[in-house]
Amino acid sequence: MNFKCCSGKNCNTNNYEMAADPGEPNGRVCPSCFNNTMEACTSEKQIMCRGPEDKCFEYRGRVKTPDGVTDDYVTKGCASHIACDLGYGALIGVQEIFQVFFNCT
Repeated sequence: MNFKCCSGKNCNTNNYEMAADPGEPNGRVCPSCFNNTMEACTSEKQIMCRGPEDKCFEYRGRVKTPDGVTDDYVTKGCASHIACDLGYGALIGVQEIFQVFFNCT
């Protein structure tokens, strides 16, 4: 994944290429779920983390997607420690309106 820092309104509008292969499974397993509410999602599903994904995360909040839709949601899955340090609002193409909960373990 490539990173580029910027400042100002809509400065992250460039197209970014994601790695085609996220890497081999690394032995870490995290709970996985997604829900279009701010209610905590519960799931017995697990996801195998890959490559540098060394943390499990949970996020609840409201975001605006690239197409301008504002949506509440909660999600759980794998993330790298770098993604955890940056926070969910740093995702390319997502504008965080407000965060209710974000945790990496």
